[in-house]
Amino acid sequence: MACQPHSERPPSGCDLGRSNRCQAVCICGLLLAVGLVFGQTAGYDFINLDDNVGVYENPQVTHGLTWDGVRWAFSNRLNCNWDPLTWISHMLDWQVWGPNAGGHHAVNVLLHAATVVLLFLVLRRMSADVWPSDVAAAVFAIHPLRAESVVWVTERKDVLSGLFFVLTLSAYASYAHRRSIWRYLLVMVLFAIGLLSKPVLVTVPFVLLLLDYWPFGRICQRGGADIPVCREDCGDSGRQECLPHQLPLWRLILEKIPLLVLAAACCGCIYWAERVAEYPARGAYWRIGNALISYVVYLRQFFWPNGLALLYPRRGPELPVWQVVVAGLILLAITAAVVIWRRKCPYLLVGWLWYLAMMLPMVGLVAFGNEAPADRFTYLPQIGVAVALVWWGADWCRRQPYRRWVYGVGCGAAVLTLMACAIEQTSYWRNNETLWRHTLDCTSDNYWVHNLLGNALGEKGRDDEARSHFLAAVRLKPDYADAFYNLGVAAAHRNEMDRAMVYYQQAVNLDRTNAKARNNLGYALLLSGDYYEAVKYFEEAAKINPQFAQAHYNQGLALHALGKIDAAIVEYKKALEIQPEYAEAYYNLGIIYAARGHRDGAEACYRAALKIKPDFREVRRSLKALSAGGGP
Repeated sequence: MACQPHSERPPSGCDLGRSNRCQAVCICGLLLAVGLVFGQTAGYDFINLDDNVGVYENPQVTHGLTWDGVRWAFSNRLNCNWDPLTWISHMLDWQVWGPNAGGHHAVNVLLHAATVVLLFLVLRRMSADVWPSDVAAAVFAIHPLRAESVVWVTERKDVLSGLFFVLTLSAYASYAHRRSIWRYLLVMVLFAIGLLSKPVLVTVPFVLLLLDYWPFGRICQRGGADIPVCREDCGDSGRQECLPHQLPLWRLILEKIPLLVLAAACCGCIYWAERVAEYPARGAYWRIGNALISYVVYLRQFFWPNGLALLYPRRGPELPVWQVVVAGLILLAITAAVVIWRRKCPYLLVGWLWYLAMMLPMVGLVAFGNEAPADRFTYLPQIGVAVALVWWGADWCRRQPYRRWVYGVGCGAAVLTLMACAIEQTSYWRNNETLWRHTLDCTSDNYWVHNLLGNALGEKGRDDEARSHFLAAVRLKPDYADAFYNLGVAAAHRNEMDRAMVYYQQAVNLDRTNAKARNNLGYALLLSGDYYEAVKYFEEAAKINPQFAQAHYNQGLALHALGKIDAAIVEYKKALEIQPEYAEAYYNLGIIYAARGHRDGAEACYRAALKIKPDFREVRRSLKALSAGGGP
């Protein structure tokens, strides 16, 4: 029996005449599953972690798509990230949906659905297996671990980069089938766009090399029999010549060099973005041990997705030796097994190495963020695990008809179970309070989440409950500047300004980058009449965050009170440049113009303020006085 490359074999489980019908059924099923799990997010809110500073409070995003915004997207490193295409997509979203969070969620779901369908089509094209491709895509589509990537608006970078990752695989499959410079250029372009969405795709060249091994069978070893080109043991293990589509391994590695150059350039951008972060350095033992434990924990979550939450606490500085050793032994045992079985089950080796490689940027070997574990890190890496297991099961039942029923029922039960868990996991994201209470239930000593829950409760006017969570955060982490800042906000709401200033000062002392604490401390000093000291803190806040419109406005107030009118005008105008719909800034500019006798300028400012805020009573009174010939 002659060997055939996988890409040329007819689809398993469907004859050629039924192939299109099977494919259509699979696609419809995948779309229905994604809709059932994530369609509920159309009525969800933004969350007060990163969605605020990154989306609905970010003036670059809320201005919609502009050339200035595009330049900012490529030059900023907000949250220590560099993902310009993701920022541009948020700007487009705001252009269409505005502050309607449901629209932003819907775009995430649509991008994920498109990625799921394309993944099925790519796997089916590469392997010629319809039902295994469908099951692998379904597991990826509705696994509970996907909730964080799909539901969190800020994680647009995951679903967007995932789409271009799968498109890159599709383009590479076309190139592997029929090599040409134009097909390769398409691979490079799609890979580059994926890197602009989220730089963690830097390991994609290695994944493509794995696909050269299986299912493409492109690696040629003269005189060897290591490289699979068909599923059956067809007796051709002693072949000496390469097949037409095969190349020596060194040639295939050389072929990936342009992609590696793109990945290296992206790594440089990541390093540049991460330089603004200030996290305590950890030694080599901690990094290696944390990586080993993380690999095993994420693998356990794939099979047992229980207790999933947003914001797991970072592992402590002392990692138990036994945990590191056990994790290392587990990984070593799995690696040895897939290497031993690589001839009969090449998909096990490919799927396992896919998981290890794509998870590598997120497991903490290289300093990245605060190195805390996160469900979103598994978005693309665990596709490899799903592929390995699904094709292993398909091969197990291939020659025994009764096993096909067992496999089919087992896959159906697994998918339905995962779907039910994913629906429940997604439901926790409906609002801030639900999300953070669930996170506290699933984690311990989570000072960060106590602070976020306090913020959510404070926005609802439940100040006493909010204060209790801020105090809990301070008890767990006495040097937590954000919690002191929020305690100051809570005290200010109760008109306890002296206590608020104490809390703000503590936040300022603990965090030299906290612009909001400096702005609020300056405002408290402004209310107490200490204008010179207030100006100092407003200047510091604006220097830390030049896009902080409120700091510029407050500085204008203090300068105005000091009689430095020209300097106040400059600050009010800076606030309006950053936030054009700042009604109070227009109002104060109008007061200055009216006092100087510039009636036309004053009237224009008052009317601009009323256009933004029609119920602004002070503006109406000033405009009426101006029309009557009175003062400001």
